[in-house]
Amino acid sequence: MARFRRQGAVLRTAEAIPAHSVGKRRREPQVEQWIDARELAKLLAVSTDWIYENAASGELPSYVFGGNRRFRLSEVEAWATEQARGRRARRANGRTT
Repeated sequence: MARFRRQGAVLRTAEAIPAHSVGKRRREPQVEQWIDARELAKLLAVSTDWIYENAASGELPSYVFGGNRRFRLSEVEAWATEQARGRRARRANGRTT
């Protein structure tokens, strides 16, 4: 039987690896990606002034840490998807804005 050494103790294979986790990869927790206003402006191809104005008004989801505004990439993507859906719905109803 194969043996593993953990912190000075000798463990048998069955003790070292629980049966329910055999064959499964352990996933590391995903860290949410944060970007600043300059990076977001570049990503969306808009000015940083537009980013700051929409973030300050609450239109664009953002957070302020130590005086610096930051954006969660996943929330901005969800916001952009909602904006696109709203635009398509307005066009379908005959409105252009």
